Amino acid sequence: MKNRIQILDGFRALSIFSVLLFHFFSRWTPPLTSESLYPYGSEYYSWFQYGGVGVEFFFMISGFVIYFTLENTETFKTFWIKRFIRLFPAMLFASILTYALVCAFDRGFLFFQSHQLRNFVASQTFISPAVFHLFHINVEYLNGSYWSLWPEVEFYAFSSVLYFLNRKNFFRNFILASACLIIAHPFLFKNEDFSSLGLLTFLPFFAMGSMFYQLWKIVQEKKKPTMLHYAGLVFFAVYMLLSTDILVLRLMYAGMIALFLLFIYAPRFLGVLNYPVIQRVGTSSYFLYLIHQNIGVLAINKLGPYFGAASVVCALLVMVALMVFSNWFTERVEKKYSGMLKSLLLKRAPKRTPAPEGVPAVMGDERA
Repeated sequence: MKNRIQILDGFRALSIFSVLLFHFFSRWTPPLTSESLYPYGSEYYSWFQYGGVGVEFFFMISGFVIYFTLENTETFKTFWIKRFIRLFPAMLFASILTYALVCAFDRGFLFFQSHQLRNFVASQTFISPAVFHLFHINVEYLNGSYWSLWPEVEFYAFSSVLYFLNRKNFFRNFILASACLIIAHPFLFKNEDFSSLGLLTFLPFFAMGSMFYQLWKIVQEKKKPTMLHYAGLVFFAVYMLLSTDILVLRLMYAGMIALFLLFIYAPRFLGVLNYPVIQRVGTSSYFLYLIHQNIGVLAINKLGPYFGAASVVCALLVMVALMVFSNWFTERVEKKYSGMLKSLLLKRAPKRTPAPEGVPAVMGDERA
């Protein structure tokens, strides 16, 4: 943990808590589905109906971390090898687990797409099914929650190409390119060929995270922001807040921005996020995100009725069980195989630029 920015892991924990609550209490019940998969029905729908916003918070964290990673990676190839090492092993294990458990216990085909071997194979590419559909290849996500990996990969491609084409002017080029794409998004989205590009929808969140990294770096180096920093922050923040007409979502977006500002300027107010339990959830949040939805909802659907009127307790126990298992997997399995891949694919460590004071030397290895 000493080589990570702990508050970012705390943010990851907040994000995954939000997504878990949404999927286990709101996502699979009317009005979002024709019938409820929960034994407690729609009783808690209104409580957590906006919990999916945790994914956007993940995107902001990703924008922060990937910017740092780029600044401390020597080559384009090395950057993508590191991303592969970080993302693929967990995806492969999570997909095997999801496919096996759903095929074994989902006799009612609640999650039909998880029974299809072709969906298992397609999901390992991280590419959206919408892209496959353009080539008349009929596949879907093995697990619905995998959808967010495609915007992540698109952001990696977008930012890494800009960075390695012109490192010196990356910050300026990134802001201008992001602003242009965001402004053009409503027009591009009308074209079916562009509608499969999830990055166009979520770029404001990635870009906002990247701006916060720049702001954090400036504070660490005791420098002053430029007009470009202020302009970028204001533009992306305003666009985020105006991207929805729902007041609750606007307040949640404002809360996400406030959390990052506290992290940069007054981290002492976020000390609760450094508690060990929260940190463990944060560090294992990627694998937990990959396995929680179909496995968790299926477990609640099958086991919940045995709890009678207290079926909500089943959902809470499933959440805890998935968290514990994800932490074990991350610490005992994922690290082992990621280490093996690093030894195999990164035989010669790339040179790194000196990190500013207060920046962990390996933060670039953290998950977005």
